[in-house]
Amino acid sequence: MTTTGSELARPDAARPTHRMLIGPDRVDAENGAVLDSVNPSTGQTFAHVPAGEAIDVDRAVAAARSTFEGAYSRVTPVGRRRLLNRLADLIEAHYDELRTLDALDMGQPVGARPATAEGVADVLRYFAGWSDKITGDTVPNSLPARSSR
Repeated sequence: MTTTGSELARPDAARPTHRMLIGPDRVDAENGAVLDSVNPSTGQTFAHVPAGEAIDVDRAVAAARSTFEGAYSRVTPVGRRRLLNRLADLIEAHYDELRTLDALDMGQPVGARPATAEGVADVLRYFAGWSDKITGDTVPNSLPARSSR
C-alpha cells in the first residue's frame, strides 16, 4: 500500500519506512541504519529513510555508471526524448503528492511552493526536445567569466 503525501500530513498517520533506489532495486543502507525524516515546521517524523554512507554512494555510482555505459548508451536520441517526456507525464500525474511530500520535507505550507506541475513538466519537455537535435554548436552562457583560481 502506498502512502500519499496528504496522508502523511496527518499527525496520526503511520510513518512508512522507505528504501533507496540503487539501479533497478530498492535496498536498505548497507549498515542497516535508518533516519527519521522530520518536518522542520512541526518537528514530526513523517517517514523513515535509509541512513546511507559512502559505501551506498559507491554502490549507486557503480550502478549508474553501469547503466550509462551499458543500456542507456544504446538508447537513441528519440528514445531519450520519449523517456524525458514520460517523466514529465508522471510528474504531472503525481504532482499533488510530490508537492505535499516536498512541503513536508521543507517545512513549508503546501501553497507556498512556487513551482507548478505544468512548469516542472515544461522544463523537462524543453530539454527532451533538445535530445534529438544535436548540432555540435556550443552556445556561450550569459554569466560573467570567473577565474577558477
